[in-house]
Amino acid sequence: TAMQEGVLVLAPDGTVRLINPAMEGMVGRRDTEVLGRTYLEVIRQPRLNEFITEILKRMTASSTEIVFGTGPERTFQVQASPLVQGTEESPGLVLVFHDITDLRRHEQVRKDFVANVSHELRTPLTTIKGYIEALQDGGVDDREQRARFLETLRKQTDRLNLLITDLLLLAKIESGQVPLKQEPVALAGLIDRTVGLLRPLIDQKQHRVVVKIPAELPPIRGDEERLGQVFSNLLDNAIKYTPEQGTITISAELGKAAPPPAMIEVSVVDTGIGIPLQDLPRIFERFYRVDKARSRELGGTGLGLSIVKHLVEGHGGAVIVESLPGRGTKFLVRLPMATTPVLPYRT
Repeated sequence: TAMQEGVLVLAPDGTVRLINPAMEGMVGRRDTEVLGRTYLEVIRQPRLNEFITEILKRMTASSTEIVFGTGPERTFQVQASPLVQGTEESPGLVLVFHDITDLRRHEQVRKDFVANVSHELRTPLTTIKGYIEALQDGGVDDREQRARFLETLRKQTDRLNLLITDLLLLAKIESGQVPLKQEPVALAGLIDRTVGLLRPLIDQKQHRVVVKIPAELPPIRGDEERLGQVFSNLLDNAIKYTPEQGTITISAELGKAAPPPAMIEVSVVDTGIGIPLQDLPRIFERFYRVDKARSRELGGTGLGLSIVKHLVEGHGGAVIVESLPGRGTKFLVRLPMATTPVLPYRT
């Protein structure tokens, strides 16, 4: 296989002696354009040029981290070493460029994740601690007020439990520890059960839920329990962000895309508050919320849509979101069609 690291060999005066194909791609120029030229003409990165200038003076091994690129920015670990021939140092310098962009990106994701988890855990814990201290201080003699305090404690404890449950599930999904069954699943029955489970929340907000699933629609292929989580999360999301007396429509049809494998397309459409255009690309990120205060007030963990995306993609499907502020949101889930009949639902 071709060498992935970029290699640049310089003479003592800084002219380019050798450049490999990977390095050509990094600087955006062919070897015929750079051989014999100085590195200052070849590399348009001040920090890297300073590093090379210093190494040519000292002729000692060193390394640094540089961000540059002719297209999207990339991060490189640059290792510089004097050329050695036999027992004598041959004047010149070899630089090896290791692309560590993905490593740095993963490190940043991990840091952001730890910071977000810490914040999300601290919020309910701070509330719980405050109410416990108020009760311990004996400042709540009124029975009704004490009951309100205890109800708040219960809600915050439930929220903490839900957050931890979602965190553990997401961690298992991402590490491949959630095996997904590949069985035929009747979509109509799955949606009916999902709506039934969330019926109290639907009735509380006086929502109208319309289900349009053709009787002749083939079954989907997947894990019934996990697919139930997908549609439960999507429906719960629609309920939360749709004002009272709004409408939520769940429909399904055979996918129109070709060639096979055939897909079933399931839409969950609401008449809710919608999502601003700039937020749509990040809606499936862990802990990303369009309106943080509103989401927490409604009991969201910020992980539901991330779980949806991972589970759907784990089934070989895809999930797409379309939305306009004030006009509602549509989630389109594409799932593979089963090729065998559906077995009776197991309770």
